Amino acid sequence: MKTLALAAASVAFLAAAGSAFAAQQIDGTLGAVNGSTLTLTNGQSFRVENPSAVVGFIPGDTVTVGYASQGGEKVALGVSRRADPTKD
Repeated sequence: MKTLALAAASVAFLAAAGSAFAAQQIDGTLGAVNGSTLTLTNGQSFRVENPSAVVGFIPGDTVTVGYASQGGEKVALGVSRRADPTKD
């Protein structure tokens, strides 16, 4: 239930932010969360303006990151955990 609420909040945030930014989305595996930087295992990094938004995420989580490019960097607008089809 908590995951569903988090996903719904992320979608609502992305919908609200989408009008101000050209938001994009990527699915991937979380490699690291260090302070205000989230990095996927494919090497893509995102600035997280509110680090409390990624509390509880751990490396290996399958995630969807909604982001916008601002001044040449990718800024995460929302992050949600996805079900990993390889794990039960």
